[in-house]
Amino acid sequence: LPLSARRRWFFEPAALFQVRAVPEFDEDGHQVGELRVRSIRFGASLGRELGQSAELRAGLEREIGHSRVRLGDVTDPPNHYTNNEFFTRVSIDTLDSVAFPRTGEAITAQWRRQLSGRSLDRVSDSVNLDVRIARSWGRNTFIAWGSAGTLLNDEFADARSYFPLGGFLNLSGIPADSQNGPHYSIGRLVYYRKVGSGGEGFLNVPLYAGMSLEAGNTWTKRTDISLAGARKDMSLFFGLDTFVGPAWFAIGLDSRGTRAFYLSLGRGF
Repeated sequence: LPLSARRRWFFEPAALFQVRAVPEFDEDGHQVGELRVRSIRFGASLGRELGQSAELRAGLEREIGHSRVRLGDVTDPPNHYTNNEFFTRVSIDTLDSVAFPRTGEAITAQWRRQLSGRSLDRVSDSVNLDVRIARSWGRNTFIAWGSAGTLLNDEFADARSYFPLGGFLNLSGIPADSQNGPHYSIGRLVYYRKVGSGGEGFLNVPLYAGMSLEAGNTWTKRTDISLAGARKDMSLFFGLDTFVGPAWFAIGLDSRGTRAFYLSLGRGF
């Protein structure tokens, strides 16, 4: 919602209702249970556009939800929770496409703080950084992509603020959100080639084939972060740039022997 005729300042209310399955894994990566989580998140942010490709915003969010055990020890009682957060975020985005970019850069830096009226409920502040750089030659595109995040105070590191990893292009060989920790980093090299130009017709859309190399992990201590302790994954994928968003079919492989398959619609870079 722009606040002026020049549309530099804006106000953005938001609300999100989710029902999702959250897998639980043991230390060896084997799934031992599953939680069903229902939540509603709502809030608002105030922001300002900086030129044609950047913005700065700050906002408040509140999340109310409960979880129950769907698979595993179903005798555990449901867990009810409420999170209140303040965040600031700066973003720069010159990528030429949300779905399959060919050139440009995107940088996002974010700081989040949990708000609580009681010191016993204090949760560490967190910072997160995401950088993507895309370059193309003819039909070929390379993307260098790095992400990292940390909870600033280990004394107040709480699982509700842990960073998740797993899933397509986030350690593609393991299930989504199967790695969680107070500190994480991941680097990716993505290559794809446009193998179909698209044309007239409902299903005649641009087709891409590519692969990714990924290295990353979550860590309990910031000092433990190292390439030696990172998981090494890769993926092979096909992508379609459809009128309802990008569609993907992918196979992910992990250096520790696991693999995963993906079919998704609507997720881009």
